[in-house]
Amino acid sequence: MSEETKIEWAHATFNPWIGCTKVSPGCSSCYAENTTRARVLRKRGHETWGRGAQRSRTSETTWKQPLRWNLMAVCEQAADNYDGRKPQQFRVFPSLCDWLDGEVPIEWFLDFLEIIEYTPNLNWLLLTKRPEAFQSRLVEAIRYNENNGGSDSHHDWLLDWADGNHAPENVWIGTSVEDQKRADERIPALLQIPARVHFLSVEPLLEVVDLKLNARNYEVNAHGPSCGSPYIAWVVAGGESGPQARPCHIDWIRSVVDQCARSGTKCFVKQLGSLCVTDEAVPDGWPAGTELTLAKDAPAVVELKHKKGGDPAEWTEDLRVRQFPQTQP
Repeated sequence: MSEETKIEWAHATFNPWIGCTKVSPGCSSCYAENTTRARVLRKRGHETWGRGAQRSRTSETTWKQPLRWNLMAVCEQAADNYDGRKPQQFRVFPSLCDWLDGEVPIEWFLDFLEIIEYTPNLNWLLLTKRPEAFQSRLVEAIRYNENNGGSDSHHDWLLDWADGNHAPENVWIGTSVEDQKRADERIPALLQIPARVHFLSVEPLLEVVDLKLNARNYEVNAHGPSCGSPYIAWVVAGGESGPQARPCHIDWIRSVVDQCARSGTKCFVKQLGSLCVTDEAVPDGWPAGTELTLAKDAPAVVELKHKKGGDPAEWTEDLRVRQFPQTQP
């Protein structure tokens, strides 16, 4: 795929619109709010961030990209099968918006779902801080489609998903979890959504969190086989980055890795953050040359060369975990 992203767990990003509203502590230093595209819109007098702010729909050229990527995926998968190789999963992530943002016009949301349906050879990684909004947004989209002469085939696709009869095979749905409160609130809501893959973005990790990865700890509806599993299949973990990054304790990330290992959940450690801290007095187990900055009555700061703490070569061996769930669209 020719379109690339610096996000380590995706191949490409596609943003149907730009903008969002902050809803929890993990949002306070939102990187998307200050990306070049958001700042350019702001300078032009179009604020896309905040309650009541008008989101900015991206260009028609941008909206055609997934269709092109889908065609490329078909060609590349055919070549891989011819060579006897396993086809690669093409993971696409909307990075500058929340796909379940209720302030987005419903017709945009419906258009986005149509793009997802028409690109079955892409894996769409849909991350939200609003998992509880899924059913109401989907029902609203179905009604809009009915009342505005939408296609019958897309209508059936939407109904099957809303009724829990069939989850799209190319959709992974995740929620952001930065602390215990958000884990307790959002994970049960996430698991109510029919999805082939449920995942968590535990980033920015702001405290130690018990993810309760055995899904039987949550009251969830067990959907049929075609609707995927009501379990968390994948967890992405990382500390906060940027000039205002809050501390991320190394033991918090270790706890996530351990929880995944014990439950058989795939884990991807993305970064340790710009302010990685530890209680260790010496950098035991760290690569040679690792230095700590000690502070009185506070955890030591691990001095990492990568500004986001995103180079696994600088980590202890136990944190170099970058797994993916094994599923194909």
